[in-house]
Amino acid sequence: IPNDLVVDALKIRVRRSLLFKANIVFRNCEIRIDPGKAILIDHGKTLLLENSELTACEGMWFGAGAVGNGIDIDLFASDSRIFGAVAGLFSFDPFSVDFSVIGNTFDRNFMGVVIDTDILGSPGGTISQFKSNVFECSTSLPGSTDGRSRAGLLLSGQVLSNATGNTYKNLEFGVLSEKGKGFYAESFSTFNDLAQDGIFFKNGSVDLDWVQITNYG
Repeated sequence: IPNDLVVDALKIRVRRSLLFKANIVFRNCEIRIDPGKAILIDHGKTLLLENSELTACEGMWFGAGAVGNGIDIDLFASDSRIFGAVAGLFSFDPFSVDFSVIGNTFDRNFMGVVIDTDILGSPGGTISQFKSNVFECSTSLPGSTDGRSRAGLLLSGQVLSNATGNTYKNLEFGVLSEKGKGFYAESFSTFNDLAQDGIFFKNGSVDLDWVQITNYG
């Protein structure tokens, strides 16, 4: 799709993966996505989800995000609901992707927000805002451990210094980082009923302020 586009108050069925080569806004939309399909954004462009619902149609859809050496990509989500994805919002191996994630509900995804990179020295992405989100697995998730989502947030060496007011519940991990040396700070957030750990960082630093972690491990 080559031209900038604002899509408002529509019901949409996505039957194949979409690659947007222009700025795209989904506002007040209901989007159902076929199994394994993704919504992708190209170099230098912005994807904005605003008060919209993205959900699986039958099996799990892949997610919305960027793959492969993306440059200057922005992924914004506010007051939206993302259900039934492998990775709700994601970046895999891009060099410059910025996330702003505010007031969303992520439910029954294998992982909620994923910033992952295997490139030495690449941050894989940044998070400018991350607040007031809910990450949960409200019903059993087929194919997962104990029927739970793997993690609300997966990092791999990024710096996230302003996460606040988030809720993580009925997952394996709330926040997970198994590679890289990042920095993660969270305040005024709740972690409840986690099968493994509320926060697991293999390397890097964690700073918590007024965070409640209950029923874990």
